[in-house]
Amino acid sequence: MEPISDGREERARMAKSLADAEQEIKQLHDAVESRTIIGQAEGILMERLGIDACQALGYLKRVSSHTNRKVIDIATEIAETRNLPQS
Repeated sequence: MEPISDGREERARMAKSLADAEQEIKQLHDAVESRTIIGQAEGILMERLGIDACQALGYLKRVSSHTNRKVIDIATEIAETRNLPQS
């Protein structure tokens, strides 16, 4: 005979699932926020340099590579200061 479960295992599984879902929601929120900031920086670059969105993203990636900084950090700097980064 199987022992009667008091529901602890099921509650533990549900708690783990909830924690996993909350973590995924936070990650998605962070991704949307990062994408918004990168989009703002792209817009500034497009206006300042007369380039399209694809070229603006390429610019951010090049500066990231040359300065060993994350794209989001460079984009944040551009969005906050409205100045092009010093490379």
